Order: sequence, then C-alpha cells, then structure tokens
Amino acid sequence: MDCFSIQNQLTQKAKYSFEQPRALIGTVAGAATFESITILPNYYSLARTINQEKTQGLVNPQTVGDIAIPIQLQNTQRGEHFLAFDSCPSDPHRFLMFTTEENLDLEVNSFWLAEGIFKCCPSLFYQ
Repeated sequence: MDCFSIQNQLTQKAKYSFEQPRALIGTVAGAATFESITILPNYYSLARTINQEKTQGLVNPQTVGDIAIPIQLQNTQRGEHFLAFDSCPSDPHRFLMFTTEENLDLEVNSFWLAEGIFKCCPSLFYQ
C-alpha cells in the first residue's frame, strides 16, 4: 500500500468512525509496508487531517429545533438505544434525555443525581 492509499483510507475511515485519530492511524498503518510508513506525514499532520475530515460540514445549531441527532449517535457502541426521549424538534423548550434501559433499572437507589452543562458546549446550551 503506497502513501497516497494510506492517507486516502484514513480520510475515508475518519468520516464514519468514532475512533480517535491514534487508533485509526494504527489500524491503517498496521496493514502498510515499512517503506510507505516512512514517507507518511508525521502523526500530528495525520491527526489534524482526520479531525478536519470528521468535523467537515458540522455547524453549531442556532435553535434547539436545528439539532439533528444522527442514528449512529442514538445508540451506544453496544447497540443499546441511548436517546431515551426527544420532546419534539418544533418544541421551543425541547427536552432531550440520553440513557439506557440498564441505567434506568436503578430502582434500588432512592437518590439520583443529574449532570449540568459544561463550559465546553455549544453556545446554545451554555448556562
């Protein structure tokens, strides 16, 4: 596999993978010849290319109705349904709840905690 093929394969995998750049690079480079690996760009350049490919076309939503949750993000990596509730995209006070059935099966606990919004969130959700 030549250098161009490796880079092309990395960008294609980056579009549909949730793996970190290091894991993608390791997977693709593991199948390459030593000669082609030696002429690849350095790790940081490859990682930047992968991250750019992953974020290409993404925009921050301006309203809660603009939020579209892709099917692959509605399930966990184990295939469990993760988007438990979505009030409605047209609801001005839209409410999204993410959890699994296993997480809801906590009847033995009478005390629950909920997490707030972090500083590193889209401006729409910053509190």
